Amino acid sequence: MRINVIIVILTGASILFGCTDSEDRYQLIEKKDGQVVRLDKKTGGMAILNGEGLVGVNEPTESSKLLEPIDWGHIAMKQSGIDSVYLSTIWREERVFYKLRIIPVPKNFNSYGSFDTLFILFFYDEHGFKMIEEGVVGSSLLRYVDSLGVANGLSANSSFIGSRELYSNLGSWSLRLKF
Repeated sequence: MRINVIIVILTGASILFGCTDSEDRYQLIEKKDGQVVRLDKKTGGMAILNGEGLVGVNEPTESSKLLEPIDWGHIAMKQSGIDSVYLSTIWREERVFYKLRIIPVPKNFNSYGSFDTLFILFFYDEHGFKMIEEGVVGSSLLRYVDSLGVANGLSANSSFIGSRELYSNLGSWSLRLKF
């Protein structure tokens, strides 16, 4: 009964103070032993609700594992004049953030506009089914230079919308050139 009163008070306080975003961010779960746990859907953090208030728990969850960057390694595209393409991703707030690095700058790269889709990133599940197809436009690509000032590659640091469930099911990736 005491826990139910605390839940009612916390819910009422969040509505009173305009914290309606917490309805989407937090989930209250009652365990079999009657203990109430608050799950932060954004960070994966957990806290136990007791008579004194909230007590943090440092228990790893599936959500918190998604907050660690994934290094997808590199692929070579020798037929296109690209020695290596590196990719890393991380999932946050219903978005997939990615860092892409292409070595060297592909031939004919300069002949395309900044709003043209130059590359397409593909992500597949563990069975090889295509789950995501995301275009990389020229304006999102930056040249990086070596110590002599010579441009030796391209990089992109961007994001796209992607659910936690979709991201957690990704198993491999590929890249296709559009030029």
